[in-house]
Amino acid sequence: MIRYVRTAIRSMAQNPHRSFLTVLGICISVCSIVIFYTLGESINASIRQSFGSHEGHNMIFVEVVQNSNRKARSVQAIPADMAFTEPILSGFEKKWNGSVTLFQESPACTGKSYTNAAEKSVCSMLGLGTDGRFVYEMELTEGRFITAEDLQQQQPVAVISSLTAELCFGRNDPLGQYIWFEDEQNVPHQFTVVGVYRYSGDTYPTPEQNRLLTNPTVYIPYTCWQAHFPDIPNNTDTVRFNTTGISDVNMLRNVAQTYFSSLMQHDGWHIEVMLMSDELQSIQKYVDLLRKFITVIAIVSFLIGGIGIMNVMLISAQERIREIGIKKALGAKNGTIMTEFFTEAVIMAVGGAVIGALLGILICYDLANLITVISRHIQTLELTPVLFIPVRAILAACGGSLLLGML
Repeated sequence: MIRYVRTAIRSMAQNPHRSFLTVLGICISVCSIVIFYTLGESINASIRQSFGSHEGHNMIFVEVVQNSNRKARSVQAIPADMAFTEPILSGFEKKWNGSVTLFQESPACTGKSYTNAAEKSVCSMLGLGTDGRFVYEMELTEGRFITAEDLQQQQPVAVISSLTAELCFGRNDPLGQYIWFEDEQNVPHQFTVVGVYRYSGDTYPTPEQNRLLTNPTVYIPYTCWQAHFPDIPNNTDTVRFNTTGISDVNMLRNVAQTYFSSLMQHDGWHIEVMLMSDELQSIQKYVDLLRKFITVIAIVSFLIGGIGIMNVMLISAQERIREIGIKKALGAKNGTIMTEFFTEAVIMAVGGAVIGALLGILICYDLANLITVISRHIQTLELTPVLFIPVRAILAACGGSLLLGML
């Protein structure tokens, strides 16, 4: 066997450029298989990981939908009969004895936060309830979050990001300090800082960069938000409920559909009820379609590389007709000559597959690190990078390369 390997290497060395390009073709094919397959599985794993963080804390979405043209509806166009009023929402909560709670959230308001008129930090303000910390997965580093007492008394308290705390208060303790929020009408609103959550950015920007920064959010009680920003419309076409301890979610959906449809009726409008699990299934369909598309691309890429090996081996056999004739005249058997060509093809195929697999793993690792850096700088990018090494895809690619070499 060693003799066959030496003969194959010697034959490849006679045409180094052709051998290199052949190995490169298989290398690129296998590398693309690893990258495409890893991207598909990483997206799937990332979605499942994001939804998995809400396991046991599912959400139900109740939405007002226009019959004729769903995309044409707007918040301002929602009829009064289809508005989510406090009696309707609280009545649905009472039916479940605490197992279903309304997730209160106000519209976002963009403005500037500051402790003095000279240093202003662009940010957004959002009104939340007591469960907003868990829904937005905030990690508190100092102080506390919004409490039921804050909601009841409309306390002007705020939970700010660590970035906002650094820019506004420096190294001083931000808890108990006053912070002003200037809305788009340049009206200042004063709040007391009661908590600080960890900012997800990788690095802190310079003061010049901060003037363009719009990611940090200041959270206040939603009841306080309603008191400070009464001119901003608070009607919405969707409400969310947190559910805990309910095993039959389909029953919950049917009850919600019947309840809201009976109380909210208007010609041309209707109620739709969705679960977070429904959203996951809908997204999963697109992910499965993406995986099938990636598989087709990988197979085509792999076949192109395999055809390259077949073409090179055919040319090599035609160029070595005289050599083959001499070997047969000296008594070489057909099986021996076939084994030499077989060994050469296998070396190029398997060698290219191994190199391509290693290169694909390195690229995927760097890609995962790149996504991590980007997601830390862009807070609105809700993507959790998951480095997934497709062992089965690598083994299949190497095995397929070996099979192509044998052909």
